[in-house]
Amino acid sequence: MRFLLILLCLAACDSPSPRMMGGDRAEMRVGGKTYVVYRKGPAFEVIRMDRVAHGGHDAVRVAMLGAVAQATGCTPVAASVAGDSGVMRGRLDCP
Repeated sequence: MRFLLILLCLAACDSPSPRMMGGDRAEMRVGGKTYVVYRKGPAFEVIRMDRVAHGGHDAVRVAMLGAVAQATGCTPVAASVAGDSGVMRGRLDCP
């Protein structure tokens, strides 16, 4: 039982992937949803923190990239973006 409780707690956190550990963290609110953006060098990872209604995932993906741009001041490279409306990763193009 204790193991299940620990597993559920870990699944609900906004921890970055191992390669983003030690990166900069920013919490952004875009379009009524909260996102956590991690940046490490030219790489980013964004995690959606709120629920999304069925049919709202396309708009959330756009908002996630907007959150990345706001948090980093850089443009996400579209060809590098991978993931879904829960977690996205990619590279940044910075001036």
